[in-house]
Amino acid sequence: MKDSEILQWLHNRLVNVHGENRNYDYMHRMREIITQVDLQEQMNEAMVLEPSEGCKELLNSWKQFREENK
Repeated sequence: MKDSEILQWLHNRLVNVHGENRNYDYMHRMREIITQVDLQEQMNEAMVLEPSEGCKELLNSWKQFREENK
């Protein structure tokens, strides 16, 4: 299981099993972290599989995400 999948599982468990509210600040922050980890994992995979094409697209997505979440 990837780190992003484990974090998503934890998030879902907090909401669905423990009744945490999705709208709490820390739950929003957790989703941001999940997105960052997922993008990083995708970028790492792209560098290994297709260093020229896939990496450029993911790198641009990563930069855009970082700019939006400063």
